[in-house]
Amino acid sequence: MKITQETFNATLQQIKEMIDQGQWLDAHRSCIEVLRFDPENIKVIRLKNKIEKKVRKINIEAIKSDMKQLMPLWKAKNYPALMENIRLLAPYIDEYKPLKKFALAVEKEYQNFVLAEQEKNYHQDIGTIKDLIGKKQFQEGIRLAEKLRIQKMHLPEVYKLISDLRKKWVDYEIECKRALLNTDKWEDIILFYQGLLRIDGKSAKIKNLIEKAKKHSQMKRIEEKRDYIYSGLEKIKTLFQLKKYESAMIAANEIIMVDPENKKAGEYADKAKIKVARLIDKELIQQMKSSIKKNKQDYRLDKKNYIKL
Repeated sequence: MKITQETFNATLQQIKEMIDQGQWLDAHRSCIEVLRFDPENIKVIRLKNKIEKKVRKINIEAIKSDMKQLMPLWKAKNYPALMENIRLLAPYIDEYKPLKKFALAVEKEYQNFVLAEQEKNYHQDIGTIKDLIGKKQFQEGIRLAEKLRIQKMHLPEVYKLISDLRKKWVDYEIECKRALLNTDKWEDIILFYQGLLRIDGKSAKIKNLIEKAKKHSQMKRIEEKRDYIYSGLEKIKTLFQLKKYESAMIAANEIIMVDPENKKAGEYADKAKIKVARLIDKELIQQMKSSIKKNKQDYRLDKKNYIKL
């Protein structure tokens, strides 16, 4: 698109008027717009440079004024407020070397300030954690210690603190459950110990307690099984003495279900089976004899109803 001389003169006049009125941004934009179509126009280039030079001078004066206003904050060592203002002036740092130097000094002091505040807060949090331990509020203590860990402050000390907190919490929970732990309710005890792993999943102490409880539970089951078998064998012996062989066979088979390798129960089961079979045979024979005898008696009483083969 070609600009006519008349249009150019009018635009040039507008730019000069904007400059006279201090409308630097609008004047600069107009120069850029003209140079898009006529990049070599020396008049517009000079106007553009004049505007930029003037704006730079205005900016520097404004920066000086802003820096002067920041001095009370510097003297008061109010580094957070200073840092906020320096961020606002960041686009102009490269235009004014004193501002760049001042910004570096503020940033350095601000970092020192932040570190000092973090250190102060760290010691306050450590004191709070110790108070929480005294109140047995271990979960809250761990939560606060984890916050310190995330902040990466005094990590070796914090890791040790978290570990100690978990151990103290576990010990406290164990002491609270002392009544249960003094019983032989091993299944409940195992569940309790497994719950403690949520507090400290890596605790060798808890894992050892779980293994010991499992061994006790297993021993208890073995003893109960032994007692059951012993009492069952005594019961079978008594049933034999009472000649209640069918009940003895049932009792023997119950023991075999619990302990398939129990030879004594197997022997009793075999003996009882034989005895039961003999009793059945004997009963059948007796029934047959009774039936024959009855038939004979019925025949004598009513011979006409019977047919001889």
